[in-house]
Amino acid sequence: MKKIYFLFSALMAFASAQAQTYVFTYNDKPVSGENLVCGSADAEIEEFDGLYDVVLKPAISISATNLPSDLEGAFDALLTVESLNGQKVQCCAGGDCTTGTNIEKELLFEVGSKQTIPVDLEYLGYGVTLEEVKNIKVKLTVVDGYDQNITTSLTVVMYGEDAGVNVIENNRCFQTACGGFSYDFPGEAVVTLYNAGGAVCGSYRLSGSGFLSTEGMPAGIYFFTAVGNGVNESGKVAI
Repeated sequence: MKKIYFLFSALMAFASAQAQTYVFTYNDKPVSGENLVCGSADAEIEEFDGLYDVVLKPAISISATNLPSDLEGAFDALLTVESLNGQKVQCCAGGDCTTGTNIEKELLFEVGSKQTIPVDLEYLGYGVTLEEVKNIKVKLTVVDGYDQNITTSLTVVMYGEDAGVNVIENNRCFQTACGGFSYDFPGEAVVTLYNAGGAVCGSYRLSGSGFLSTEGMPAGIYFFTAVGNGVNESGKVAI
């Protein structure tokens, strides 16, 4: 890798005093530890004849820290993306998108401005089962371009076992949540859940904002309607 330094001597002096570090962030918050389990909020799922088209795209970024405020120029790091289960993933960090099970991307951090770079990690599955996509693990490792002893790793479970319910057709009233879904109605509404055969599985009178648990319901595709004061919504959910 080639490194670009406008103030090379300043960077060398700084590196010896206080080396830069790298931090993974998820939804703009630093990740604590070396493991991250993502949920249904990072998934887009559509059902076709009992199989699913799945997009998993967690909002993960890499931030460089401990940088001198008066240093100009840029420095680089190497990001490796390793699929631990063998499924191909896509990574677009640093520019062009690359798909595979082992990916390397060069990251260029511009001192004073571009100190956070989105990983843009994505899994695309077509005609798969939900069991196939649960617990897909990807290991992300950042190696400093100047000092290869500076490394940071994160193992990402892109769709955990406890991901819960997934909104398949987006609407303004329902949001995904672990163990059920949250709702936000302008007034009172009657929510009815139907199974794939059209049988009523539950009817709920709800108002305002809250959470509806799906605990105890068999896994599968469900349809819902929400009708009431200022509400007329319908869609599909996968539990």
